[in-house]
Amino acid sequence: MTCRDRSKLGMQADLISAYAHGIRNILCLTGDYVTFGDHPMSKPVYDMDSTNAIMMVNQLRRLGKSYGGGAIADSAKEEPFKMQWCIGGAANPAGNKPEHLARVMAKKAAAGVDFLQTQPVFDLEVFDKWWKAMEREGVTKKVAILPGILPPRSHKGLEFMMQHVPGIWVPPHVEKRIREASDQKQEALELSIETMRTIKERYPIAGFHIYPLAWSENVPYILGELGLLPG
Repeated sequence: MTCRDRSKLGMQADLISAYAHGIRNILCLTGDYVTFGDHPMSKPVYDMDSTNAIMMVNQLRRLGKSYGGGAIADSAKEEPFKMQWCIGGAANPAGNKPEHLARVMAKKAAAGVDFLQTQPVFDLEVFDKWWKAMEREGVTKKVAILPGILPPRSHKGLEFMMQHVPGIWVPPHVEKRIREASDQKQEALELSIETMRTIKERYPIAGFHIYPLAWSENVPYILGELGLLPG
């Protein structure tokens, strides 16, 4: 759920409806600015940011109360209904200085987030600095971390993301590796597998957030190479 599209009232209405339909997992995002999309004439809302949205969902979970303080109940005689959400947030290890990013994630942890899934990781050195800053803030012990993995289908696709997708950082040596590969698709898959294997061995992560991007048939191959598929 992005804050870009709804007011507090609208977000809570959608949350209650989603919960009634059996949804229990929510990813709270601030949302990219509308000028990045295909409706630049649209008016953004931004009644709150992602950390405030996490606090709002957590209040529905802990207290059974809306952002305005009213109980979620049929009548004043009933106990508030506490929605058992699993609350997620986003993180970008390459978005700013590691210390600043870690403090922002610590605020999300304090707000009640259960898991953080990151933007695609292409730079292991940058990821390591971010992880260590997160450790110093105590976030890695409180929150499940899901590093993002995105195998680009070609150098052209990678170049487009580098230039037009907010939050994407690709170091020069990775860009060169994909560009000069004789089989760019296979090279991208091998890069993803190497990145996942290194992260899995070095850090106590909870899993991975894989971005298939119209290439979902290769997800089982990636997971199989890492021994992450069920028997």
